[in-house]
Amino acid sequence: SIKSFGIKAGASIVPTTIPENLEYIIEKLDLILVMTVNPGFGNQAFLNSQLTKIAKLRKMIDDVKPEVELEVDGGMNEKPAKLVNEVG
Repeated sequence: SIKSFGIKAGASIVPTTIPENLEYIIEKLDLILVMTVNPGFGNQAFLNSQLTKIAKLRKMIDDVKPEVELEVDGGMNEKPAKLVNEVG
């Protein structure tokens, strides 16, 4: 219903959320944010386990609604940014 006000819809998922949880709403989204650390605690290292999730989400997005933006947040520096870019 927020789209009726001209507002974009997004979802943020934490490291324990599986990509398949978004299958039923992905066509309604404009943005997916993948938290690559556990939210609420500062100065955490990037969780490499999230690379597989990002790759799966990229495929889901490309198959269903390519215009959905895929973003990441947490533990970013040059090394994980390069890895994230490579997978999605």
